[in-house]
Amino acid sequence: MYEKRNFHRVPFGTEVQLRVNGRRMTGGLRNISLKGALVHFPKPMRLNRDRIYELSIFLNPGVILTFNAEAVYFSGKDIGLQCAPRNPDTFSHLVRLLELNAENSEQIEKELRNLIGIGRKES
Repeated sequence: MYEKRNFHRVPFGTEVQLRVNGRRMTGGLRNISLKGALVHFPKPMRLNRDRIYELSIFLNPGVILTFNAEAVYFSGKDIGLQCAPRNPDTFSHLVRLLELNAENSEQIEKELRNLIGIGRKES
């Protein structure tokens, strides 16, 4: 099956928490992009696709990225989330994380320009 991706995924492992029905479920980040994340949990979870959850990604001590997240993909213990940063600091840290960890940081810069509408759409 062919999937068209608009945003490059960057492998990155760290602890995450997903707030589900008032409880925080702890898991691990597998990869991340400007618009989403693939997370892994110890047990399979079923989430409502039409609900917004809170995703926290833990980086250095004191640096926590927070997102509004919607479940869009399920595979065993993995959940694909479409994410939107909850604040400007999260967005800034996300961009920097992607630039530092991507094989091609220029690709991340192109995606960022396309996302915020600077310049023409590039493929």
